[in-house]
Amino acid sequence: METNPSPAKTFDVFLSFRGEDTRYNFTGHLSHALRRIGLFNIFKDEYALEKGKNIELELMKAIEDSQYAVVVLSENYAGSDWCLKELAKIVECMGNSGRIRTIFYHVNPSHVRAVKSTDVEKQKESSFCKALKDHAKNPSHSKDLESWRNALYTVSYQEGYPLKLNQTDEASFIEKFVADISRKIGASIRNIDDLFGMSSRLLQLDKLVLQSFATNRVCFVGIHGMGGIGKSTLARAYYKRMSHKFHGCSFLENVREVCKENAKGLVNLQKQLLSNILEGDFEQIGHSDYGRDMIKSRLRSKKVLIVLDDVSKMDQLYGLAWEHNWFGSESIILVTTREESFLNIGKYTIYRAESLNPSEALQLFSSKAFRSIEPPGEYKDLSEQAVKYACYLPLALTVLGSHLGSKRERSEWESALRRLENYPEMEIVDKLKISFDDLNKIEQCIFLDIACFFTGFDRDYVIDILDCCGFESLIGIRDLTEKSLLSIQDGSKLRVHDLLKEMAREIVRGISDKEQLHRGSRIWNKNELYKILEVKEGMNEVEAIVTHLDETMEYSFEALPCMKKLRLLKIAADFRLQYDCEGPELSKMLAYVDWSGFPYSKLPSSFRPFDLVQLKLQNSNIKKLWNNDIKPLYKLKVIDLSNSQFFTEFEDFKVFPNLEKLILQGCGKMSVIHPSITLLNKLVVLNLEFCTSLKKFPEGINHLASLQTLKLVGCLELKELPVNLEQLKSLRKLEIDASVIKSLPISIFHMENLQSLYYGKLWSCTELK
Repeated sequence: METNPSPAKTFDVFLSFRGEDTRYNFTGHLSHALRRIGLFNIFKDEYALEKGKNIELELMKAIEDSQYAVVVLSENYAGSDWCLKELAKIVECMGNSGRIRTIFYHVNPSHVRAVKSTDVEKQKESSFCKALKDHAKNPSHSKDLESWRNALYTVSYQEGYPLKLNQTDEASFIEKFVADISRKIGASIRNIDDLFGMSSRLLQLDKLVLQSFATNRVCFVGIHGMGGIGKSTLARAYYKRMSHKFHGCSFLENVREVCKENAKGLVNLQKQLLSNILEGDFEQIGHSDYGRDMIKSRLRSKKVLIVLDDVSKMDQLYGLAWEHNWFGSESIILVTTREESFLNIGKYTIYRAESLNPSEALQLFSSKAFRSIEPPGEYKDLSEQAVKYACYLPLALTVLGSHLGSKRERSEWESALRRLENYPEMEIVDKLKISFDDLNKIEQCIFLDIACFFTGFDRDYVIDILDCCGFESLIGIRDLTEKSLLSIQDGSKLRVHDLLKEMAREIVRGISDKEQLHRGSRIWNKNELYKILEVKEGMNEVEAIVTHLDETMEYSFEALPCMKKLRLLKIAADFRLQYDCEGPELSKMLAYVDWSGFPYSKLPSSFRPFDLVQLKLQNSNIKKLWNNDIKPLYKLKVIDLSNSQFFTEFEDFKVFPNLEKLILQGCGKMSVIHPSITLLNKLVVLNLEFCTSLKKFPEGINHLASLQTLKLVGCLELKELPVNLEQLKSLRKLEIDASVIKSLPISIFHMENLQSLYYGKLWSCTELK
């Protein structure tokens, strides 16, 4: 019998598969198809081989946080101990609950079941039996063998979908599989939503849709209400429940934020909308008017379901979904918004979102605090008190429930609730701060950085930046997610709810933080940066700056030396300033510098950033990094000077002994590479694309023992490859194009670890030697 999974799940589906068998074909197509029907929280491991020692923990946690598992059993699946660990965890978490779906990809189910067979002939025919025997030879696997065997046997008898080689069209198979799992998971979603009053709200929404269709061929519904009241949750539930009934679907999240943060935000949303529904590449859209016309012309005959989440301005609707005749008959357009004014234009049927009733609110709170729909008897009175304090607002209930759920004793609950009494008239953002106060210092820093700067960004990208600052951000993000201060959507996007983000920024402003420990610590607004640099006040507390510069403002960067605590600097300028002099003194505490459009010709000679991990000065005016010799920067791992047209050369690489990535793409005036580059024995990536003046490599390039990627595309003056290139034993990727190289050493075609070799237009190459 299929049982309903716990309601608090991050992922709809966990995909388990053998990467080398199916990642880039069957599983890739399957993942895309699942997302198209609205199951967009798919955990599909894209980075296991690169994430290091924490990846196993992350995978196990992802399995625990998944409603369903789809296991793609291919011929070599059991050959991977990684896959078998996943499978054992899946069976441990989901067992016989009916939440596991097994796809036998070119595999006979009997060969899987043979792992428990006593028939020697059956065992001989089974690649799974052979794989387990091979694992048995490894002493470290001995304790796991039985659980792996049991897991394989268990999933072989779960609801299975055989895909036979050359007998079934894969596209048709995926279509049928997705339709089946959509019906079953959709039913599960409806059952989960019943717990929190979603069923009645979906019923109301259904009625409004029917009313709209009574007079219109296309339905436009606006879901209106305050932040945190559950507008997006309702829209998402409707989308998941109904998406399989449409020719194409698209859920565009955070429309307000996307359009506000980026001048091309509306264009990017138009591209995403068309790509979601038509599965094409729409990079040719350069202006919103063109995107609007393309939506009108390409979708007018399609029955589509589109959700525009958190719309804030009329022009967003005008560019994405304006008229009925843009879409095919029976299409549904859902818009969530805090602004009711532009819904009153005739075409919209309005649904006004309301808070949960007391019973529903208690169920939601209990699910977070106790992982149950009811509180234990001894906590019922305290739970009701907490629910009342949260004003039945879903976001507040979720955060407060997670916060109190971490308390072990009733006395701790009572103490926490007494603290709430000190803020009886505060707004909801101040109520949410209770959970923030319970975080340790590192967790607070991670939360504030993400809330102020990085909501909507890819998790791995943010981890890469925050780890530079000394944070164990992988663990920190996981903890913040568990405490409901952070969520991960679309599999990898970090999300902070509007109210929590507002709370974080008020903490930084010092408005809702009596101790004001974080006041002025972060700058995300270009106007605020301009003001601080001009007035030269409040700079002592600045820890991080992440913002775009405004061409209409005249910035005085000479004030930067006052920011002694600055650890994170990420500035982007879409315009070019040029100063032929040293830049201003910078904080010695800087761990991450990404200054696109850096206007100075060199870094300050006094800059000694011994904690610096990444230095990115793309599109800069830099000619050389430092004027004088400096002591080694042992922590520096990345230097990126992409498209710095005036950069000529490094004076010495020995001051960067642990450098892993050197990106000099587009440094057109650099004609030589300092011989000391051969000392960089930890260098993994060397990108010299479009270094159009580069003529030769220094001798000894073969000493770069760790080099995996070498890019030489567009090196127009490069006449020969480095000597002894074949001695780069770690090299996996080599790209050569648009150069005057006269000959290629034939040995490069036999490099044992080379996985990708691209040699395009070598105009002068006449021989292999």
